[in-house]
Amino acid sequence: RFFVGPDRLWNLFDFCILVVSVISTFDMSATNASFIRLLRIAKGARTLKAVRFIRYSEALQRMLRGSLSVAFGLFWTAIIL
Repeated sequence: RFFVGPDRLWNLFDFCILVVSVISTFDMSATNASFIRLLRIAKGARTLKAVRFIRYSEALQRMLRGSLSVAFGLFWTAIIL
């Protein structure tokens, strides 16, 4: 069901990133820096999956707004101190 469900493309994407990450962890000497950068970008793209859920969940939107307002408050507190 993991590879044939409605989210099969996201699941396949996650699986590919996992496999490449495991391979790169064990074989760091054979990889170059640009490949590692590409892996980091691909891992960052996984956050798009979470962004998709934010649109549909009102509770998650509220939590995100609250977290951002706290972060802005902490930023200005750090600036003042």
